[in-house]
Amino acid sequence: MAETLGHAPLLFAALLNNQNNNAANNAANNAANNLPNAATLVSLKNVAEVQLQSDQSLSEQTALNGTLRLRVTALDINPLSQAQIDSFHKNGFLVLPDLLSALEADTFLQSAQSITNRVYANGEDITHYNILPDGSNAPHPVGRILATFETGTVNNPLSKPQIARLGCGIHTRLPPFASLTSRPFHRSLARLLLDNTEPVITQSQLILKSPHAGGAIAPHQDGCVSFTEPASALTFWYALEDSGAGNGGLEVAVGSHLVEPVKGRMVRLGKGGGSGFKELGRGDETVRGDRGGGNGGSYKYETLEVSKGGLVVFHGNLMHRSGRNVSGKGRVAYSFTVIDGRCECPDDTYIKPVGGEFERL
Repeated sequence: MAETLGHAPLLFAALLNNQNNNAANNAANNAANNLPNAATLVSLKNVAEVQLQSDQSLSEQTALNGTLRLRVTALDINPLSQAQIDSFHKNGFLVLPDLLSALEADTFLQSAQSITNRVYANGEDITHYNILPDGSNAPHPVGRILATFETGTVNNPLSKPQIARLGCGIHTRLPPFASLTSRPFHRSLARLLLDNTEPVITQSQLILKSPHAGGAIAPHQDGCVSFTEPASALTFWYALEDSGAGNGGLEVAVGSHLVEPVKGRMVRLGKGGGSGFKELGRGDETVRGDRGGGNGGSYKYETLEVSKGGLVVFHGNLMHRSGRNVSGKGRVAYSFTVIDGRCECPDDTYIKPVGGEFERL
């Protein structure tokens, strides 16, 4: 049985706290192994960073030139009906189909593939990290492209580790995703759904579930990572390939945002990328690692069938998870989360830039 990770919106926090067998700072070892060594127990291990130069053109990442121009959709003209708004408040999520054409979705997939190819090639622009068992020397993911890997389980290890996640600054480093993230109707949705008139972006990532390899993600709430007081997190999740039952589709606990408040938040430990989980109402007590699952196991989950190009937008308090990809079809998604810039976000929040502010949407 595949082991699950406890916190999907910013898995790097949990992953980096459990890294080992990485080839960082060891050129000979890196040369001998195109990928970091496979771990044996957890489904995601090891970290590699893609170093992109600021002057690299979009044409090096996709077949396009210049800024990606997305077609106008119905949401650009008339964002949501009252019935859709009411449904979001009741259920905690909305599925909005066909916001990307097949061509647009393929363009984003191509951009993602160009990055994964760089990692697998293990060239000079790839840096591996030797993470201590407690994760205290982990690289901080804000504004970077860090790759984490799927390695399988003890009983069913993968012959070759597969990239599972790229983040958490995808939109800051890859122009196609900057164009997608900055679509005006995202601001409209934030305002209509959560009365957020000053949305700021906390993180963005690519989630890759390879055929027959993608691991399960345990129940969690995005608001544990993108924490504010009061709660204001809103996640936008784009299916770049068809997503549903069988290939690790997104599963939601309908209405759980109304009864399951965020009970803790991810915090930064020390000056590096180490993280911990601070339970709300327990003073300064901090537990290293990721404990943001909430009461997720007690809910009934519904698998969302989302066609390629569809968008799921969901409340930061909504419990959600995903299963293993046991099919022969891949499942790639792009997600980003926003919070209300007017709300308080503690300085020790794990994904808050040190000495800086979040980027406005």
